[in-house]
Amino acid sequence: WALREGGEWHALRCHLTDPRVHALLWNEDTQTDLHNMWEALLKGEQQLASSRAALNLPGPNGLPPPPPPMRRRRDVIAEYDAQADLALPSADGVLTPDVYKELLADYLTWANQPGEAAFILRMLSDAKGDAADLAAVSVNFKLGRALSRQGLHLEAEETLRRALAAEQLLVGAETPMVAEIVSELCKLKRGEGDVEQAGQLAAHAVSVWEAAEAAGYEEADVKTLVAALVTLAEICEMLNRTTAAEAAYERALERLEYMLGPDHPEV
Repeated sequence: WALREGGEWHALRCHLTDPRVHALLWNEDTQTDLHNMWEALLKGEQQLASSRAALNLPGPNGLPPPPPPMRRRRDVIAEYDAQADLALPSADGVLTPDVYKELLADYLTWANQPGEAAFILRMLSDAKGDAADLAAVSVNFKLGRALSRQGLHLEAEETLRRALAAEQLLVGAETPMVAEIVSELCKLKRGEGDVEQAGQLAAHAVSVWEAAEAAGYEEADVKTLVAALVTLAEICEMLNRTTAAEAAYERALERLEYMLGPDHPEV
């Protein structure tokens, strides 16, 4: 905050491109502050460059030289990527260079920058190649989601299905990650207008979330299952399957009433 307020843009850039600093700030409590720092850095560096350009002598035509092009977000991302390659793993081994990069992609996705997130994730995915491990599953799921947000539906679907096959092979067919990937495929098909297949995927996601809940996965909480049921109900309505839609809404309502009580506003 002090660096931003003081206009110390070089120092702020050094901090924001330090993967260790990013890992500390990328959490629910400070993610908005992190985003504000990124935006302030890009704007501040441009203002600084413009003010310096204004001090230059006029050119042959009597006009001052144009300000330099605005520093791109991609330039800062490239600096972060280079620093991540040099970063040592954390003492517990959880944070590695690849994890640092994935954390940056998570932030960029949250900040509604899917193209920039895909830039990082594609490099990670290409580096992993055909490796079938949980890290590759996570990267390819996030890459497929980012590609889908950009409207690159064909590549997104291929990437998501590759992640789905690997997760099912490595862990099983009824895990939270399977449900997440199937839900993303459902969203993709719904966006394409393939409502019939979206409905099949929505029903599959609900069944997987229910199985994951029964197996005791923490990710399969009531809110997650309710969201899946509401998605299924909405698609059933689009398909004029009112009985199935009503049944899904009733199941979602029962879950909410159990969790929040019958008088809660969400109910």
